[in-house]
Amino acid sequence: ARLLPIAKEHIGFQEYTQVIDELDKQVEQCYIKRHRQTKSRKRKSAPVKTVSLSDNALNAMGRRRRVVDAIGHLFPAEKFALPTESVLAGIPQNPDIQMK
Repeated sequence: ARLLPIAKEHIGFQEYTQVIDELDKQVEQCYIKRHRQTKSRKRKSAPVKTVSLSDNALNAMGRRRRVVDAIGHLFPAEKFALPTESVLAGIPQNPDIQMK
């Protein structure tokens, strides 16, 4: 009964981090694409014009910001860090059950 709520919270945190990681990958891909475009223009010796962010990049950053703002407060980093003590501390062990 003590472990179930903790497990549910950690599963939710894991799903949240997966969503954030996926959105980070999308933003990173947009940046790589933008950087590749500016690099190829430098080789042509043409005047370098700044390339603005694409709509995809702006949308990906906006989606990430909305997810963090909407549900990020439910998952504070210190709550999901490695525990310093056992979750099962303070529960008396059943002497009839032998650990193998």
